[in-house]
Amino acid sequence: MKRGAGGGFRGFTRESPRPQAPGEGGGAPSGALSPAELARGRITVGRALDAHLEILRHRNFSAHTIKGTRHQLGAFLRLSGLKEETPLVEVTPAQAERAMARLSREHSPGTAWRYATSWVQLFRSFTAAGLLLENPFSRVDWPRRPKSLPRSALSREEMEKLLRAPDLGRASGVRDRAMLEVFYSTAIRLSELAGLDVRDIDFAQGTLLVRRGKGGKARVVPLGEEALRWLGRYLREVRPRWAPKRTLALWVGQAGKSVSSLWIQTRVRRLGRKAGIVKPVTPHALRRTCATHMIASGASAWAVKGILGHADFKSLGRYVVLGTKELREIHEKTHPRG
Repeated sequence: MKRGAGGGFRGFTRESPRPQAPGEGGGAPSGALSPAELARGRITVGRALDAHLEILRHRNFSAHTIKGTRHQLGAFLRLSGLKEETPLVEVTPAQAERAMARLSREHSPGTAWRYATSWVQLFRSFTAAGLLLENPFSRVDWPRRPKSLPRSALSREEMEKLLRAPDLGRASGVRDRAMLEVFYSTAIRLSELAGLDVRDIDFAQGTLLVRRGKGGKARVVPLGEEALRWLGRYLREVRPRWAPKRTLALWVGQAGKSVSSLWIQTRVRRLGRKAGIVKPVTPHALRRTCATHMIASGASAWAVKGILGHADFKSLGRYVVLGTKELREIHEKTHPRG
């Protein structure tokens, strides 16, 4: 989550003591807290959470991010014993501490850290906005971020096995092969792949348009020849049989409806098991695999950063994992005195 000045989220900052009401200063989100609500000073926890999510929506956070944030904040109510009708000012440090303790017991360190971060930052924003005199989490110990090693990308041989896993004698197999090829060719995120429609593919230019990437940013990424070939076959032979003419979604099931992110994730895992790959095979693993194989073949970090849709280089190290042999080969191929 992005934070604004003064330690809070933009829209809930010391410079902006309250979200603007509709009609003020260029239009605030329709679900933001109104001056009347702020004047009464008895805003409920549920209303405050809704206003926060509306601000995220207004700032073009993806539906996936907003859904995850809603789930994380809803977990706070469950673990603390609070209700949505509880006034925000009645949330106590003891309730915050109880929720943190249960969070650490019931979830893995990584999950506990993500949830705790969401809770702490949310109440920090409420305090910065003047909705609370004191952040109930300010004196509460919360889970530390676990140190995680970069997960392994698939080897080239494993990737080839995965690409051969779909049954090409079935229409669904052609669709699945096209889907895997697009994942491997573009390194787009799961939510980005699920959100594609037929207008996003430019066969003449050999590119794919990601309309709403992370943070609501659009980008154009190149498609390899194999990805274009399998996409063309899927669009000629399979999709017209399944999808109604008015449907724009690129990926559809036999009933003609667009497939969800969860469906795609489950499908990729199933194909990984069918291919006999021991490593976890997930959409994110394919994203990491594409980035790693490109760097191993001599692509610049700058180019890979652009394809991944990263704002900076900080995250690149989590995706690219190269062995000593691969690094040596790149050095020999690219260094003037290699």
